[in-house]
Parts: sequence; C-alpha cells; structure tokens
Amino acid sequence: MTKLKYFFKRQCGATVVEFALIAPIFIFTLLAVFDFGYRYYIYSTIEKATFSVASKLRGTTARPTSSAAVKQDICATVGRLMKCNQNGFFVSVQPLTATSPSTFTPTADAYSIVKGQPAIIQIVYPLSSIVPMSALRSIGFNTSNWAIKTTVFFQVL
Repeated sequence: MTKLKYFFKRQCGATVVEFALIAPIFIFTLLAVFDFGYRYYIYSTIEKATFSVASKLRGTTARPTSSAAVKQDICATVGRLMKCNQNGFFVSVQPLTATSPSTFTPTADAYSIVKGQPAIIQIVYPLSSIVPMSALRSIGFNTSNWAIKTTVFFQVL
C-alpha cells in the first residue's frame, strides 16, 4: 500500500506529460501563424504584379497580347516565389460589361480587351497549406479549393 501511495505522489514524469499535451497545440498554432503570413505575403505580391500588368495593359506600348504573355509578365514580376506552371493558375482579361460578375472565378485562361473600354483582370493561384489538412478539416475548414484570387479593374487606352 505504501508503494502505491508513493507511486501517485511522485512528480518525476509530470513535465513530460504536460509537454506531450501542450506541444501539438503549440506546433499547430505556430504553423498556422507561419501559413497565414506566407499566404498574405503571396497575396500582396500577386496583387502588386496584377496592378503592374494592368498598367501595361492600360497603356499603348508594350502591351501583352495573350493570357500567356500576361502570365509571363506576372511570373517575371513575382520571381521565383510561385510556380507558374502549376495546375489551377488562371489569368482572365476580359472587357467589363454591365453583366460581367466581379465575383467570377476563372477556370481557364482568357484574353480579350477592347480599346477605349473598361476591362477586368482576374488571377487565381492555388496554394497548399503547411498546416496539416486533416487538422484543418477536423475543426471545420473547407480546404478543397484554397486559392489566392485577385481582381483589378482598369480602362484600356
């Protein structure tokens, strides 16, 4: 009986048990913070590249003439930060009409602009997460279609 009381009063492994309970939560939170920062950095870089391409499309000289050229300009602006040959990376440059939705998500590359008309450029770039997807799904996040989407409206001269 005294050995049993002694066993329950010992504190030898308490720190290891506490660490084992807290470490997964701490690591998950740390990865989530890094993931959020990385996503924000990628988003702001792609948005800057989109504005740069929109200013080229708006001008009258050195205008890209296809969605592939627009992609190439974006990739040149962004650098090695993103994979330009990734599946799901779409660029859509279309005339802006009264019926064109601003929330439309392109599923294929498109290029069509008309001089003197307003236009819209939309970019979709898929991103994977560094946080384990099963952990995100278990707390209610839909991780099937995570992507960076940016839209810029401009007037073609």
